[in-house]
Amino acid sequence: MAKLSLAYEDLKVIKPDIIYCSLTGYGQDGPMATRAGHDINYIARSGIASYSGKKEQGPSLMGMQIADVASGSNNAIIGILAAVISRNTTGKGQYIDISMTDGMVAFNTIFGATYLVDGIEHEPEATVLNGGSLYDYYETRDGKYLSFGGLEPQFFANFCQTINRPDLIPEGVAPRDLAAVKADVRAVIKKKTKEEWCGLFKATDACVEPVLTLKEVLEDSLAKERGMIVELPVVSGTTVKQIASPIKFSDTKQVYKSARVTASTENHTKEIFRELGYTEDEIEAFAKTGLFN
Repeated sequence: MAKLSLAYEDLKVIKPDIIYCSLTGYGQDGPMATRAGHDINYIARSGIASYSGKKEQGPSLMGMQIADVASGSNNAIIGILAAVISRNTTGKGQYIDISMTDGMVAFNTIFGATYLVDGIEHEPEATVLNGGSLYDYYETRDGKYLSFGGLEPQFFANFCQTINRPDLIPEGVAPRDLAAVKADVRAVIKKKTKEEWCGLFKATDACVEPVLTLKEVLEDSLAKERGMIVELPVVSGTTVKQIASPIKFSDTKQVYKSARVTASTENHTKEIFRELGYTEDEIEAFAKTGLFN
């Protein structure tokens, strides 16, 4: 942007109240500011991968971009909105430097904080939340999986009663002989199908939920009743289903007008410019410059 004379320092001269956000892998300064990267690299550099996964297999891949979406995009949005609130008070804009790796480092909320105090490095399957307890995934008879997160005594007790192993209750979710107990629990869970277990656990709070496929999620009553699927019109006259906003407002409810799916990118762009208040003559002038190509 600086090469195009569109950096923050250039634009704030014209518009002092501008809010300008840069979102990059490693930030605007420091030794890696110009280095290329992807989601897996930011997670690797954050330290989180070092204590995630299994001891024998190592770090595990995720099916979505955690650093890009959960860290980068969310921090950018929070930063921009905070700057807007600040501008409402001070009248001044500002520059926001968001690093996806910084965001992932900040995700070390528990293990990072304890390391800074005691200097102890954490490893996979060594603590309650990363496999060092019964908090884990368990395979069912039909090759599906259940998630168990019942850390609290009452939920763990309900879990043990439901799988008919009340003898496990006294030692809790992190028993002394974890390997043997976890092997026992895996064997028990593997005796029934996912649906059979879901039927049993539906009657109790044990923090047990099935690992759903995307098809199952989008057809599930939870997503439907929470309004997470919306059906929007497209220019062809048909409709298309999309995932909705997860934020629920009591007063300013979201309005979904269109899926914005068109055969022509230029037509789409012109439509947006019209909504922004530009005249047809202004839009045509933009088109002639090649702006919409």
